[in-house]
Amino acid sequence: MKGKDFFGNISYENNVNSHSFVSSDSSVGKGFKLLAYGLIADSNSLVIAAFKLNPNGKLRTVNNMFIVSMAAGDLLLPLGSIPERKT
Repeated sequence: MKGKDFFGNISYENNVNSHSFVSSDSSVGKGFKLLAYGLIADSNSLVIAAFKLNPNGKLRTVNNMFIVSMAAGDLLLPLGSIPERKT
């Protein structure tokens, strides 16, 4: 049966592959992804902690505030993208 998808392209239901590349990952691939996400989260958490806990306030420069805001964004991005990918 023919139908149009979101972009207006004609799709054929019989030829659609329901399997995605994400769900067919091996345990090694899933472990590598978990390690990568954990390493990024740990390093970004350390950047934010160093900025927040500095006793003399020398780290409060515009450049360091920019780096901390990028670290916070890196921590918040998986909260929006990981639930979308059910693996």
